[in-house]
Amino acid sequence: MPRIFRNAMDAVSIYPAAMEPITHRWNFKLPSVILLSLLAAGLSFGAACTTGTIADYQALGAGGCTLAVGSNTVLFSNFSFFQAASGPTSGGSASQISLVPLGTANTVGFDIIPIGTFSAGATGVNDIDLTFVASIVGGANLITGLNASVTGSAGASNVGGGTAGADVLLENFCRGGSLPPGSCPAGQGGTLVDQLSITGPAAGTTVTHSNVFAATNALSILKDLQLNGNNGATASSVTDFRNVVVLATSVPEPSTSLGVGTALLGLGLFLGMRRRGSQG
Repeated sequence: MPRIFRNAMDAVSIYPAAMEPITHRWNFKLPSVILLSLLAAGLSFGAACTTGTIADYQALGAGGCTLAVGSNTVLFSNFSFFQAASGPTSGGSASQISLVPLGTANTVGFDIIPIGTFSAGATGVNDIDLTFVASIVGGANLITGLNASVTGSAGASNVGGGTAGADVLLENFCRGGSLPPGSCPAGQGGTLVDQLSITGPAAGTTVTHSNVFAATNALSILKDLQLNGNNGATASSVTDFRNVVVLATSVPEPSTSLGVGTALLGLGLFLGMRRRGSQG
């Protein structure tokens, strides 16, 4: 009766000769076959994302970092950043904003928190652009939404009228992960746009919005956050803004299914050749 193996290592322990070259018809080692097969089942696509500054995330480049959502993994990569400030402003550089990973059962992303004061006084403008790509490791079309929020304060118009202060978060995003988001191909749905605003007088106000779209395997995101002091009696400021992608119900990753199948096939080929070799 043929023996049933629980795993590849059972086969190796029962047939120690498998560690030596097989000279009958084929010349390779079982451990090599299994090792290559298991590597195919679990390739690394970047270390886990951890709390760090935007400058830290920029340094990751195309390799990026990953966050797990159930049985799926999302790769965040290609971070870029730009700041344009004029007039009385404070903070907002790449080393003065931190990214803290967030996650729930079906969402993953970042809480983006200024380190210290991030503001624009009267007549001042503090504008930052943060761009990155979120993609599903394995290529499954699982990203179905994007949730954003911003928390901040803005001053009322000063004595004598004028324009109140404001914090404006403009989101551009593109299904398919094309960069820059502003040039998203029409075939991918074109550039999708969302805008969240806080207008003075406001103190510690949070504005949120959720976007839903056809499932995709990648999403490029441009966050344009502008603090306008205008003629506000107090500075416009932001203390927190968030960005998370929403995933559909989990399904097995294609790369994992393929890798496991390859490992089983490799083991089956070895056992078949082993049997023929013993009969010959």
